[in-house]
Amino acid sequence: MLLSENVNDMIHRFTSFIETHRLCSDEDKILVAVSGGIDSMVMLDLFLKTGYRIGIAHCNFNLRGKESDGDQKFVSDFAGKRNIPLHITGFETQKYAAERGISIQMAARDLRYHWLGRIKKEHNYHCIAVGHNNDDSIETFFINLTRNSGIHGLTGIKPKFRDIIRPLLFASRQEIAAFAKSNHIDFREDSSNIETKYLRNKIRHQIIPEFEKVNPSFKSNIQEVVLRLRDLEKQLADLTCHYQNTAVTIADEQIRIDFTRFPSDEIMQIVLFEMVKDYGFNGDQVKSMIEAIHSQPGKQFFSDSFKLVKDRNEFIITRKREETENQYIIEKQVSHINIPVELSFEVFPGNDSVKISPEPDIAFLDYDKIAFPLKLRKWQKGDRFMPFGMKHFKKLSDFFTDNRLSLAEKEAVWLVVSGGDIIWIINYRIDNRYRITDETKNIYKITYKKAKY
Repeated sequence: MLLSENVNDMIHRFTSFIETHRLCSDEDKILVAVSGGIDSMVMLDLFLKTGYRIGIAHCNFNLRGKESDGDQKFVSDFAGKRNIPLHITGFETQKYAAERGISIQMAARDLRYHWLGRIKKEHNYHCIAVGHNNDDSIETFFINLTRNSGIHGLTGIKPKFRDIIRPLLFASRQEIAAFAKSNHIDFREDSSNIETKYLRNKIRHQIIPEFEKVNPSFKSNIQEVVLRLRDLEKQLADLTCHYQNTAVTIADEQIRIDFTRFPSDEIMQIVLFEMVKDYGFNGDQVKSMIEAIHSQPGKQFFSDSFKLVKDRNEFIITRKREETENQYIIEKQVSHINIPVELSFEVFPGNDSVKISPEPDIAFLDYDKIAFPLKLRKWQKGDRFMPFGMKHFKKLSDFFTDNRLSLAEKEAVWLVVSGGDIIWIINYRIDNRYRITDETKNIYKITYKKAKY
């Protein structure tokens, strides 16, 4: 192929890929992330050849000493010679990773995308272009395969995600190298790309070449598999949406999944993973959740921030709370609190015209029987009270059982305590001893608004 044909073919594929996937328009201003490596320099060259309005962004992660500084100078000189707007920053990547207990790669990714997003917003760019190629997508498939990440993780890198576009995904690493050579595109070599201590490099330099020895068409076959998985992902999304509408309810800061709505454990396992993965639960936990359906209620599963409890017919997801023995004091003059729950307080004279609401989120109490300050606390083993309408005491644990409260609901309960008496289980029942009677002179009304997580 002649040089001009090579250039024209690459430009045509570049612009066609952008148009097909609606990555950007001719009027958009694009922030191009440029490391100085071959992928980003070829992408930059194609943007310049096609006439897009661009700016260059370069991150110096300070991980390779003079080599990193050389990359920065290379990109800076390139932008300066062509009068292209340039944005440069540097990071203490190792320090950032150590402080957060994450890998260097994860730290670099977090720092990079956070900064790129800020620059995009401050300088009114439409989107951010990064130089991932088709080989990167195949490698990502293998990385996610090792992590049990579900179907979504096996669909490779997407051409567009929110404001991030990847216009070079149509090209292989070999095609990019050939284009750079034939068009005399300068770039910087990153020595870390050959270090097989990184998982991606090990897959790139050791694992994929072994598969290609078995079948030279291995990469193209994997790409076909990825495309079929994307179709399957769309169908799974539709199926998940169906069960989100029929089996999931969200109320009082709880996500409830009615597992009796699923026709089989096999469908449940596929869909349930899609429902709970964003709360930090993994595939192995989902298997155990389904196994727990046939056991007693109360089995618990934890992610970093959430807890899932298997109840009688539901999985209940709530945000994890720090266990505390703290008690919250409510003085007589207080009219409103919003921590740990939102309550309002009102005192007014008792008379025949007062209408007592039967709603459980409002408590009407005999004000003159109450000893201030009140206390707000969680329930404890051995707690008891005299439920409204009864003449004898009942343990709270028995009351909860009678009312079929799940473990998550029990743990969410707050109590209003006067002296040593529990006068209201918030949102459930008042104590009969503090009810309104014909002798009540003043009424204390407490209204429950919502829980604070």
